[in-house]
Amino acid sequence: MKIMVTLILSLLAAVSMCGQTPTASVQPTKIEQKILNLERELMEAIRTSDEVYLNRIISDDFSLSGVMNLTSQPIRREQFIENTLKHLKFDSVSLDKTIVRVYGDTAMIHALFKMKGAYKQEPFDETRALIDTWVKRKGRWQLVARYYATLPTTP
Repeated sequence: MKIMVTLILSLLAAVSMCGQTPTASVQPTKIEQKILNLERELMEAIRTSDEVYLNRIISDDFSLSGVMNLTSQPIRREQFIENTLKHLKFDSVSLDKTIVRVYGDTAMIHALFKMKGAYKQEPFDETRALIDTWVKRKGRWQLVARYYATLPTTP
């Protein structure tokens, strides 16, 4: 948790130094809607194992953190795509309580990620907190980072 808070505060500090202010509104702006659409397309590509889309939308420097716990090593692009194509089978995926923040050519999505399926034939049905970071490079949005957090269980 400490790492995630530090990362988010660092990003916000960097953005504020650039004189850019985040946008977040009840009605999504055009850019926020674009990011939401990309996120939905990404979820569908993950669900259907669309290798072409995954290779196009996920940046070369992509990393996935928080899969096992906060101290586990980040998963890099190649491993993420390989796991998605070869080991993950989804029955369903969805995002709920989605919030989009845009900071110039960077956007973040905060959401609850509901997923049901199997990893290496071991079934799962869970909801996690998700933070995706998108960056616009050469006129094209790409996913550069994904963070999962296990939600606390309630007694």
